[in-house]
Formats: sequence, structure tokens, C-alpha cells
Amino acid sequence: MSQRITGLYRLTQIPFLYSTFQNLLGADRFRRAIVPSFIRPQPGERVLDFGCGPGTIFPYLEGISAYTGIDLNGEHIETAKTQYGDKATFYCGSLETLEQQVSGPFDLAVCVGVLHHLDDRDVDSLCHLVFDRLAPGGRFVTIDPAFAEGQHWFARWMASKDSGQSVRSPEGYAQRLQVAFPTVEVNVRHNLLRVPYTHCITVSRKSPA
Repeated sequence: MSQRITGLYRLTQIPFLYSTFQNLLGADRFRRAIVPSFIRPQPGERVLDFGCGPGTIFPYLEGISAYTGIDLNGEHIETAKTQYGDKATFYCGSLETLEQQVSGPFDLAVCVGVLHHLDDRDVDSLCHLVFDRLAPGGRFVTIDPAFAEGQHWFARWMASKDSGQSVRSPEGYAQRLQVAFPTVEVNVRHNLLRVPYTHCITVSRKSPA
């Protein structure tokens, strides 16, 4: 894990403050943009959300048959369980939880704002674990802040101040995903929030059987 969790960064670990900050930046607009354009849940799909927070993406995944969320933050997981009950399954845990307790198969795996909190070795481990749990033809979608050519100065400053200390270039994210996935599509967006911000969105696919 490569992140800042002390001082003011500790506040992002509190579910209410986390959600409030996200909403100020335009979280609903962000999710309504990325879900149909990149995540693209299909009816009946089984979904894994690693780094799910308080289950923020779950309400946007219409028509899926099953949802499993994993997050390190116990307060986030308890909030999600309280809000969604038996509509979804939530685990408080990390890569070890994914490895030991969650077997799949899943049709879609999602990591929103996770990879930039992980060093290269942990990203590689995550990619292999997700790959092994995806059904043939399954997809792995990641979304993270990025340092990109031509980005707004404020977006670069925001990325440099993120609690995650492994913000990469789009090419850097793709390189890590390619340790497990034969096909990686990379997209860069600068306009998904109310403020200038650069997101790298990747869609990796497991080959059909």
C-alpha cells in the first residue's frame, strides 16, 4: 500500500466526509458518465468491486445479478452493509481477502481510485488475482488520477496532492495491467469532475474460452 493516511488525509477515511468531498467534486456526474461509457454493466453480470468504499458505485450498476465489494476501511464497509443489506456482499479486507475468500467467477471487475494507492508489486498481484477470478471474456475496468501530457496545471497539482502516492502516467498504468491481461484499452479524460482533473480509465479483457 502506498498512500497518505495521516493528518488531513485521515478525514477521507470517514464515510460521511468522504462522500461529502466526493459530491462537492461532482461524484454523481462522474459516475453517470463512466458507468455507461466504460464500465458498461450488462444484465445478469456478476461484479467484483475492489476498493468499493461505502459501495458508491453499486446503485449505478443496474441489472447485474450479483455484486461483491471489498475495501480496507471497516467504517466504509459497515456503512455499505447498513445501506444495502442483502442486496450485495461486502468484505472488509485487502489483497489477501481477495485471494483467500473471494473466488468468483465474475464477469466484470472494477477498481475506482485504487491502483494509485498501490506500488507496482501490489498492482501486479491484484491484476493476476482479478484475472484468475474473471470468467472467459470478462472485463477489468480501472479508474485513477494520472499525470498526462498537456493536462491543466490544477489537475497535475491535484494528482500530486492525492493521498495515493503511486499516481502514474497512462502508459504506466497500462504497463502494469499488461502483466496479466493481453488486451488493455487506455482512455484519458480531463472533464469528468467540476474542477480540472485528469483520469486514466483502462479496460482490460480476458480472452474468451
